Amino acid sequence: NDEDKDILAYQIRFASGFTIKALSGKPNNIRGKQARVVIDEAAFCDDLGELIKAAIALLMWGGQISIISTHNGIDNEFNKLIEGIKAGDRNYSHHKITLDEALADGLYKRICLVSGKEWTLEGEFAWRSQLYSDYGIGASEELDCVPFSGKSGEIFNKDWFKIIEPCDVPEGGIAFRFYDRAATSREFAKKTSSSTAGVRG
Repeated sequence: NDEDKDILAYQIRFASGFTIKALSGKPNNIRGKQARVVIDEAAFCDDLGELIKAAIALLMWGGQISIISTHNGIDNEFNKLIEGIKAGDRNYSHHKITLDEALADGLYKRICLVSGKEWTLEGEFAWRSQLYSDYGIGASEELDCVPFSGKSGEIFNKDWFKIIEPCDVPEGGIAFRFYDRAATSREFAKKTSSSTAGVRG
């Protein structure tokens, strides 16, 4: 009757007496229950901290909590939780599964089986390539479990670069800072030994 107040749930009841129940991400929905809890797409929960706190209360009666998600940047609670686990601050077990690891375990073969397609290695390579192309800049976060550290629309992250302190340049002089052949065209490189260089002067 009221989506803001009522607890909405989908459930499957088994003959054994066990039930699988799908709830919304509101912390109050799981309080007072006894269950194994799976928090899916945790990085996109409105209040992951409160949701985990509510789920931990269930562990007094036994059970298990699984927190699963793709990444959603570095500054949300999900990634902070992972960093805490890596640092040894949380008594959790951390598992990472990239797309390539899933493919090695037969993900695409399973997709072909379910969809009625014939599996081929060439088809798997093409499917993987198209998936990375479709995700574009978001591929590392969505498929490689690498949280995006920039803001929406940013490509570069300052943490990737070494910051060089300013240097004094004599009047009329040039300060040579660095060079990079990667940015020098092949045609230009054939005519001269010069490389693309960063200078101040």
